[in-house]
Amino acid sequence: MCKRGWVGLGLYTLCRTDVESVQHLFVLFPFTQSIWTEICNYFIINQEWHRDSVEECLKHWMAIQRDHYSLASFACWGIWRCRNYSIFEEIQPSINQTCNKIIQQFKDYMRRKRILGTRILSAPNITTFPIGFFDGTSQANAGGCGMVIWINSSHSYHYWMGIGSRSNNFAELVVVWALLHWAERLGLSECRVFGDSRVVIGWLQGKTKLKASLLQHWYRRTLKLIEYFEHVSFEHVYRCFNSKADPLSKRGIGSLIGILFFEEFTGSDQVA
Repeated sequence: MCKRGWVGLGLYTLCRTDVESVQHLFVLFPFTQSIWTEICNYFIINQEWHRDSVEECLKHWMAIQRDHYSLASFACWGIWRCRNYSIFEEIQPSINQTCNKIIQQFKDYMRRKRILGTRILSAPNITTFPIGFFDGTSQANAGGCGMVIWINSSHSYHYWMGIGSRSNNFAELVVVWALLHWAERLGLSECRVFGDSRVVIGWLQGKTKLKASLLQHWYRRTLKLIEYFEHVSFEHVYRCFNSKADPLSKRGIGSLIGILFFEEFTGSDQVA
């Protein structure tokens, strides 16, 4: 804010005495130092902040804390949340509460990381057709959609489209609607749909509820379109098994907005 010319007291919101800065927030403030001390004591880590900048502090941390490499990110995030609580909720979180939350989140992260590291990723079962894969992406104020519909193992249609400046969830939801729309236009009575967006797949499976008002229109249109089919299923796949739709969505970023492009393949195209 100061770099943008903001004029004001600029006092640090957690202490109301010193001028707020990145260095003060994450390293120098006694509240912050207590948090670092507590979490380091819990994990039996020797760490001292004798550096000129936050960047130097974190570089030093990452150079020596091999087993707790990511803990610094969780600590900084916890400190930042304390600052925001102080501003928006007028709540002064305690050191113990903050440390407990940081420690628990880091432990949960490490547990998930270990599970994922030992998990064997299985490819989707695609022995029955027709099937469709979709992907949406949003990068630097531009979005794209990509999808593939396989009529059978040797006949497929590849689609891509630009959608302008939209969120990633918007791109994923719109491309599902487009996939079903063209599946219906191709005369398909059923379709198995795969995508790597757990969020959108959860909405369409009815496991989670869509709350974003800006997406409700496309969500209702998608549900209405499903009624045209005898059977439609939605299944999550890991990105590595979405290797056809993913590059098409990137191709859509550089394409005209709202114009759907497609290519038809027969014979040699293989299901990914």
